[in-house]
Amino acid sequence: MVLDTAESLQLVLLVVSAIIAVALLVFAVRNWREPLAPYFAATFVCLIVWSVGSAMEVSSTTLAGHLFWTDFQFFGYVPIAAFWFFTMRRIMGAPRLPALLTTAIWGFCIAILLGVLFNPGYVHRDPSAFVVRGDGAVTIQDLGPLYLYAVTPYTSLLLVGCAIMLLHSARTRSGTYRRRVTTLAVVTLVPVIAAALFVAGALPWAEYDPSMAEVTLVTAVCGFVVWHYRLLGLAPLAHGTVIEHLADGVIVLNDDHQIVDANPSARAIFPNLTRAMMGESLKIALAPYPDVADAVEVVTTTGSDTSQLPRHGCCDENEAVGSRTHGGSFITVNVADAGSRQGCDKHFSVAKTEIHDRAGRNLGTAIVFHDVTRNVDLMNQIKRLADTDSLTGCLTRRRFLELAGQEIARARRKDLPLSMLLLDLDNFKEINDRYGHAAGDEVLRVVATACRAELRSLDLVGRYGGDEFCVLMPHVRPDEAEGIAQRLCRSVAALVVRFNGDQIRTTISIGVAGAVTIGEHSVVSMLADADKALYTAKRGGRDRMSSFAG
Repeated sequence: MVLDTAESLQLVLLVVSAIIAVALLVFAVRNWREPLAPYFAATFVCLIVWSVGSAMEVSSTTLAGHLFWTDFQFFGYVPIAAFWFFTMRRIMGAPRLPALLTTAIWGFCIAILLGVLFNPGYVHRDPSAFVVRGDGAVTIQDLGPLYLYAVTPYTSLLLVGCAIMLLHSARTRSGTYRRRVTTLAVVTLVPVIAAALFVAGALPWAEYDPSMAEVTLVTAVCGFVVWHYRLLGLAPLAHGTVIEHLADGVIVLNDDHQIVDANPSARAIFPNLTRAMMGESLKIALAPYPDVADAVEVVTTTGSDTSQLPRHGCCDENEAVGSRTHGGSFITVNVADAGSRQGCDKHFSVAKTEIHDRAGRNLGTAIVFHDVTRNVDLMNQIKRLADTDSLTGCLTRRRFLELAGQEIARARRKDLPLSMLLLDLDNFKEINDRYGHAAGDEVLRVVATACRAELRSLDLVGRYGGDEFCVLMPHVRPDEAEGIAQRLCRSVAALVVRFNGDQIRTTISIGVAGAVTIGEHSVVSMLADADKALYTAKRGGRDRMSSFAG
């Protein structure tokens, strides 16, 4: 048989396809340790079988040879659908299919190939379906029930299912990821569309089987996709799936600081990051979160992470700014709980990662919000333990002196009055000796609670010693402090502490020191003055207050 021009062109294209497929197989084998290499190697073997079978069918000069190579093609054409399906699922990071479904897919593939091999009851082809024309060409008059009702539905369902998965992923993503997935979807749909048109007789060439053109196109595009997107290595498309499931919030910006993508975790942190916000500047998108926008701007412009951000607020790194706070090492955002209208504060560190292409050109930036709520809560808990007396709930001596120094400095700077109280339980040793130390601890706890109830939230209450307490009262003149001290004495004297059936009473003595104008006073000098006044109260009979008369 002499090949005409069209057949010669087909043969050349198929040979080129086979060469590309062999090159791709060699590439996969050389990179065998890469996660996707075995999947693509199996696909490329099928491409080689398909392209070689198609080329030999075109060049065959006998009916027997034509039939053999036609059957040979099926051993590449049918399995490739299954291999491509599982390869794409692997790339997309899709979960494993149930074992029964996986077995059914491969079992049906094997059943089809056995039907092609043994042709029981002429289910694959009837000898009369092939007619040899005078010029030696072979005409197929009947495709056979196996092709029409098994091969075509099987391959089409797998490839269409694969394409739907790819297109669904492309619809929810943008940029390079979308182009990759769309390219893979097109490669997947080409054989389906061509086979459907051929079976339906809708092609302009009634006797022309498009599978030869399919294999050429699919092989070429497959080679481009694998090489250009480096699909053998770290499964780049699966990176999108990984990011989608990251607990960290990720916002992707282009070179102009416009948002091109945000994963579900980022949208949970910032609910306004809807699809409509894609393409907007980050500053506009984060307008409802001004402190967060400031933090992100510092990160994106300086390259620092939030551990290097300047603190906002005058004295406390956790000072609230509306519903969000910006501390020295993290930002805080009020995140709505699922199923609840009321949100809760969560803390995030912010970092950026530059995105470069293979030539090193900057394509954009990924802003990553890492949830450090647990760490911050643990640090706050440790801080509370270090700053708070575990028995009474008052400030520890160290923390009291630290905060009192700040308040005195503020009072001096703003010329405000301030007063100090030093409290001591009367005859506390007798309580310990008579009722035991556990009873004494309970008395300390009850007395501290009663005193705090009589004071303002801005007053500092600390445990100064074993049974001594100190109180710093900002904006309180010494004469006002005397009235407060007398009220505390009455409140404690009225207490009845019940412990193991005993009713324990106690009283306190208080020394008062203060100044309308702080001047050169310090924490140490004010405590010394209050201690002198306390000594006077003790000598005066206890259960009373005394003011420093210096």
